[in-house]
Amino acid sequence: MEIPASSNERSIFNLRQRWFASCFSVLTPVYQGMLGQEKQKLFEDFRTSFPHRDDDGLENVPLFLEVGPGPGTNFKYYPTSPCNLIVIDPNLKFKPQVMENLKKFPHINLIGFYETGIEGVSRFVKDNSVSIVIGTDVGCSVPDVKAYYDNVLKVLRPGGKFYYIEHIRAEEGSMLRFKQRVFKKWWEFHGCGCQLDRDLDKQIKTAGFSGVDQTTFYLDMSQISWYYKTFVFGIVPRHVRGIATK
Repeated sequence: MEIPASSNERSIFNLRQRWFASCFSVLTPVYQGMLGQEKQKLFEDFRTSFPHRDDDGLENVPLFLEVGPGPGTNFKYYPTSPCNLIVIDPNLKFKPQVMENLKKFPHINLIGFYETGIEGVSRFVKDNSVSIVIGTDVGCSVPDVKAYYDNVLKVLRPGGKFYYIEHIRAEEGSMLRFKQRVFKKWWEFHGCGCQLDRDLDKQIKTAGFSGVDQTTFYLDMSQISWYYKTFVFGIVPRHVRGIATK
């Protein structure tokens, strides 16, 4: 995401980022509660995939890249063995929350937190160097979906994996699809560019990965309030989770 050039545009941009970070902090516990079981399924073999011995040396510790981590809700799913981590996010308003959350996970060695979208990743990450890329609810707001997947493939080492969860467009002809059309511009403004009508489940299959294993699911909203059902998560109940291999 490119930051606007003029001072007025930059001020509005910063205000929207601050607003989004504040709203996200309020909504995160509710959203993560609904995603909990799906994340457990996504990362079920993740925590044991990287055995590490003390004599392996730092050069053998796997390198992870997380794109747009928000406040760092995925850290608890990381392997319990040491790993190096690079974080990129165009919204620095999340950085204090990420740094605070990382204190709970001393085995995660943060190499750098860089203020950039995925389009700027090559400035900070070498090609073919990353074991795991994680992106949850990122593809909905990137400027160019194809470029997003191209950059993920670029930094992944051969055999590396991309773990993702995204909300996706409702089925054509459904009442939910009509609702998404009505709220599209409102949602985009308040969600810092988040799009309601992307078929990310289809687009990743043609992105150039050697394999894509994914599952479509709907959020379980049985335990949330009517407000969240009507005006927030009821607009984006359809999701996809998956693992794509380079």
